[in-house]
Formats: sequence, C-alpha cells, structure tokens
Amino acid sequence: MLLIRWTSILVIILHSKEASFGFYLRDELQCAPIDKTIPGTAVPNHIMGELCLKCLCKEMGCQQFIGRCHGDDVPESPKICGPYRIMPDYYIDCSYGTRLGYEACSQQLTCSERCIHSYMKRYANPCDSSRDITCEDYIRYHLGGPRGCNNTHDDFNQARIDSVLSCVAEGGPPMVTTTEPPPPSTDCPKRENPENGKVMVKCLNDGCKLRYKCNKCHAPVGKPTKQTCIKGVGWSGDPVTCERLSCKLLQPTGAKEAFIISINNVPHEGNKVEFGKCGDVVRFDCPKGQHVVENDINKRECDKKGIWKPSGIPSCTSTITK
Repeated sequence: MLLIRWTSILVIILHSKEASFGFYLRDELQCAPIDKTIPGTAVPNHIMGELCLKCLCKEMGCQQFIGRCHGDDVPESPKICGPYRIMPDYYIDCSYGTRLGYEACSQQLTCSERCIHSYMKRYANPCDSSRDITCEDYIRYHLGGPRGCNNTHDDFNQARIDSVLSCVAEGGPPMVTTTEPPPPSTDCPKRENPENGKVMVKCLNDGCKLRYKCNKCHAPVGKPTKQTCIKGVGWSGDPVTCERLSCKLLQPTGAKEAFIISINNVPHEGNKVEFGKCGDVVRFDCPKGQHVVENDINKRECDKKGIWKPSGIPSCTSTITK
C-alpha cells in the first residue's frame, strides 16, 4: 500500500507542476532565516543530524509555515502542512501516532520533526551502498518518498538538495533578530460559549480541539467552526459568534397577490415585512370574493436556513375549482 501511495504521488509530480511536492517545493515565497536556538530542533534519539534538519527546515520555508496548511484551494493539489511541508501520506508513513492527527502535528515544529525522524528510521538507507548514509540521502527521502534515491535527480529537486547542502557547509542558517510581533500564546486560552450557541473543547497532551455549534435558527459568524490549539502556535482561528438567521423582504406587489394580515398570529399593519426572523410565520388573505390559488397555502414561514418557505407570495383567484 505504501508503494501505491507514493507511486501515485510521483505520477502527479511528473505530470503536473502544480501538484503534490512539485507544488509546494516551487513556492516562491522567500525563506526567512531561522534562529539556531529555535525550540524543537533537538529531538531526542534522532538519527538525522541537527544541522541537516535545520537547513532542510530553512529550505522548506520553516517558520513562515508553522501553524499553516496549503493546497485546499489548488485544483488537483493535495494538502501540505507546516514548516517541513508534510503531506498526509508522509504523515501516515511516519507512524508517529500523535493523537492530534495529521494537520495539528505537521503544523507544529517539534511534532513534525519527530515524524521526520520516525520516517527516516523506517525508510532511509545510503543511496550509495559503498558509504554511510548522508544528509543528502535524508533530503532525497524527504523530497521523494521511500524511493527518493531514484526519483529526485530532476533539476528542480537537485537545486533544492544543493541549497540544503550549501547551508550545511556554511554551518547552518544565520541567527537573526526580528521586529515581527511575537507568536500567539503557547497556552490554549479558554473559549466561552457564544450567545445562542456552545463550544465543545477536548484537550490532550499535545494541544486542544474545539467545535462551535449554534442553536436552532442561528448561524455561525466567523470561520472555521472547527479549530485546533497547537502548543507554540495557539488557536487556529478566532472566536465564533452565533447570529439569528433572518429572511429577506417579503412584500406583495402584484394585483393578483394576497396581502399580509398577521405575523405569528399578531395582526400586522402595512403590506410588507422588512425582514423575518427564523421561525416567523406570515399569514395572507385575499380580497373579498377571492381565495388563494389551488396547490398553495396562505402562509409563509422563515425556515432555519433563512429562506421563506414556500417561496414567493400567494396568488389569489376568483375561479371556483370543482
């Protein structure tokens, strides 16, 4: 099964410059240099050298992609997440087993590095059997999957590999200072229930997950309604509010249309309803000697999606049906 997954990925790489690794490795965003003291790069019991790992992180984008995923809005492109641009199949193959799952783990620096080390323990071998495994070998496996020694010799991947090796030869990414605002709190701030709704939160060792749910006749304002809190990153979205749904203007204008007589059984003056709240029932009547046409009813209800049902204004007729 592993070979099937990676084979399908490689086919996409060869046939589309906008998919799979071929998509996110061609990202032209400039890589921000990372501080050598960035937490999470020294992973216990790792087999990949720290310097090689840091330079790989720099090449893949590193800090600018922490807490971020891309690919959902690109046709035929799989999702890619985090500082090392990890894909779902890569995460499955690394078998790290974090309870946060693919997106939360791959967006987090420490968790994604543990995934990489586990992946290398599973697959990596020297690309040349006459020598020990090298940083270049590890990079080829990261870029090309279980058969990375064979399928990463195209110009694009080779340029990436050369860039990582050049970084290693120079002693790693330079230390820099930045004036950018600090990242969100490493804690998971408590989220209160929104008015007319509730928030359900579940926390594990690696972070928390939440989901907002609005009451009947209310809809969420702000997205996403499902969020994660990753240690070192914070919540993946802003608090969500719940607003009562409303239906648009309801106003009879035609000569053969019925007129409004009540809203929720309360007599109504004026022949229009500016907006209706979810659950409102508007009743109509026809001029003397007329009645609502057959197959229609004399009321309209604002449903839980903010739509008048049935649609339109009831029509009147003086025709007597047999």
